[in-house]
Amino acid sequence: MSQNKSGRGFVHLFLLVVIVIAVVAGIGYYSYKNGQIKTISPQESSPTPTISSDETANQVPDDNLTNWKTYRNEKYGFEFKYRPDITVEEEKGVISFYKWPGKDESYDVMFSASLYFKENDKLQTPEQYAKNELCKDAIVIPSIGSTKEYCLNLVNENIKNYENNNVKGIKTLYNLYENPTYTIIFTHENLIFIFVSSGETGSLPTELGIKTIDQILSTFKFLGPVQSKVSVQIAEQSCRANQDCTKVNTECSCGCGSSVNKTYENKYKQLYESTCANYKGPICDIYCDNLVSKCINGKCTLSKQ
Repeated sequence: MSQNKSGRGFVHLFLLVVIVIAVVAGIGYYSYKNGQIKTISPQESSPTPTISSDETANQVPDDNLTNWKTYRNEKYGFEFKYRPDITVEEEKGVISFYKWPGKDESYDVMFSASLYFKENDKLQTPEQYAKNELCKDAIVIPSIGSTKEYCLNLVNENIKNYENNNVKGIKTLYNLYENPTYTIIFTHENLIFIFVSSGETGSLPTELGIKTIDQILSTFKFLGPVQSKVSVQIAEQSCRANQDCTKVNTECSCGCGSSVNKTYENKYKQLYESTCANYKGPICDIYCDNLVSKCINGKCTLSKQ
C-alpha cells in the first residue's frame, strides 16, 4: 500500500515539474514574439573598438628624465628613454616592454608592449604597411565570425596620423584573434618601426598604457645625420674609355657608391673614411655586385654588367 502511494506521489511531482517548464517556455516564447527579448549578433556582443582622433601626441614625460633609463641601438641608429619601473628586453629585433602591478598597485598600472624594427625592403609608407602587412596572419575570430576582412576593416576605420616629436607616422588598430591591438607605425630612412600593445582579453591598452607609449616615443631619437654621403664632383667623373673609371664608396648608410675617374680614387677613399668615421646610423645590405664602372657619353657611370 505504501509503495503505491509513493509511486503516485512521484508521478504528481513529475507532472508539476513538466507544467512549470511549459509555463516558463510559454512566457519566453510570448516575450520573444512581442520583442521583449532580442537576439544579439556576434558583432553586437563584441562592439568594434576605436581609438581617439588625436593626431599629435607630444607627450612630455611627467617624471624627471634624469631618472629614466636609456635604450640605445648603435647598429640601427636610434635610442629612447623609459621609466625605471618598466622592464625592457630585446631579442631578435623585438624590444619588449612590461610592468606588472606591485603589491599595493591595481591592475590599471599593468603595461605590456613590443617594438619591432626591420628593414623596409618594399619601401612602404606606414599606411601601406598597415594595410598590407598587419592582417596577414588573421584567423577565425569566434566572437565575431570573420577573419581577415574584419581585421582590415578595423585597420582602415582607425588609421589616423600620429606625430610625436621625432616620430611621424600613423596609429591604428588590428585584430588577429581576440585582442584588438593598438599600433603605431613610422619609418626612418630604410627602417620601419611597429609599436604594438594590447590590454586584457578583448580590450585596448589602458589610458595609462597609451600614455606610457606616447611618453617613450616622445624621447625617441635617431642617431647620426639623416643622410650622410660624399658628394662627387662632376668634373672628376670625366672619361674617354671604360678603363678610366672606378667604383668608390660614397654613402655611409645605404647605396652602391659612385663611379669616378681613377685619378681621384684615393681622394674619394679618404673622403669616405673621414665622412663616415663617426656615423652611427643604420647600415643596410644592398647587393651591388652586378654594377660596374663604365664610361658612358664621357662620364664615369655605374651600370649593369
